[in-house]
Amino acid sequence: MYSRPLSVEGLCVNFNVFPFIPDDIRIPYDCPHLSWLGIENQSLSELHLGLLLMRVRRYVIQDLGEIPFVVAETAAKSRGIIIYNDMKPVLLNSSVVASMDKTDDELRKKILAQCYPEDLMIAFLKAQEPGITFDKIIEYLSIHQRILESL
Repeated sequence: MYSRPLSVEGLCVNFNVFPFIPDDIRIPYDCPHLSWLGIENQSLSELHLGLLLMRVRRYVIQDLGEIPFVVAETAAKSRGIIIYNDMKPVLLNSSVVASMDKTDDELRKKILAQCYPEDLMIAFLKAQEPGITFDKIIEYLSIHQRILESL
């Protein structure tokens, strides 16, 4: 199934076991394995809440000349979406520690005390935006989850 289950490049698979159907007209986006991306989303834009933040896995399709596909995780772990260049993704690549270190002390304490563990990275990435408040982060997390569930 996998010749190299996990590597720096990502998940190395053959096309017959790739769990997604790529669009052969669109150009796939490429970035490092397990990166964080921001993608424009109409619902979030209308509320002035910024980009949809998603963690991605990079699949390298070995029997197609090592073509990479980046897939964003969604709420349903069995699903995901392939990221394409026309989605205009923004590479955020940050770690929780780096994001925590850049966050104001008071805001960091509120995030750590009141956010679910699975939301910490997203909360700390949002905390880097100028003028962000804890209430805006909570509002974003609520809407973010609903959007992911609908993908």
